[in-house]
Amino acid sequence: MAADIRRKQLTEATITSIARHGIGGTTMSTVTAIGGLSIGLVNFYFKNKDNLLAETLRTLADDVRKPWAEIYGQPAVPPHEKLTAIIEALFSPENCARDRLAVWFAFFGDEQYRAIYRSIVDAMDTERVDAIAELCREIRKSGGYDDVDPRALTQSIDAMVDGLWLHLLAYPNWVTAEEARQRVIDLLALHFPRHFARSARARKSRRRP
Repeated sequence: MAADIRRKQLTEATITSIARHGIGGTTMSTVTAIGGLSIGLVNFYFKNKDNLLAETLRTLADDVRKPWAEIYGQPAVPPHEKLTAIIEALFSPENCARDRLAVWFAFFGDEQYRAIYRSIVDAMDTERVDAIAELCREIRKSGGYDDVDPRALTQSIDAMVDGLWLHLLAYPNWVTAEEARQRVIDLLALHFPRHFARSARARKSRRRP
């Protein structure tokens, strides 16, 4: 239990360090200074910076996956609710915290660490995209939406998620996680109007800076 707590403290400190200093500027020293822990402790648990970075990214990926995967595995849950669970996990306040988003884009944009990113995230990304495609196929079939192309819709959802995550990081005063989540639901409502509802709540228009 104590070991899990320490590892969690170190990965959270690493998230903060990457958000502040980038991957290149993140060192064992910046992490321990933020976490209030010793160099010896981080060396004991992770041995080196690459292991610490990999564990941090794996933690972020697990935090996104676990909520929707648990619901996806329940046969009694209807497909549209499973799809909603995926969108809600992607745009939860925790997963859309700016520090966490900064880590995702730091790994993706750093050529040196992109291989670590791919080795950890590729399988989870594929699992999620395949799940979305399967759910779109099931909703299309059960709802009689013969004009919907599940593959094309899945591609649109995936690209939209990436774009909204980037906007949440770059333009936090223009869009919120809740608004981003609703934009994806609005897209689903256009294709599956009997299963998803567009937001009726009036929103104040905000101009992107």
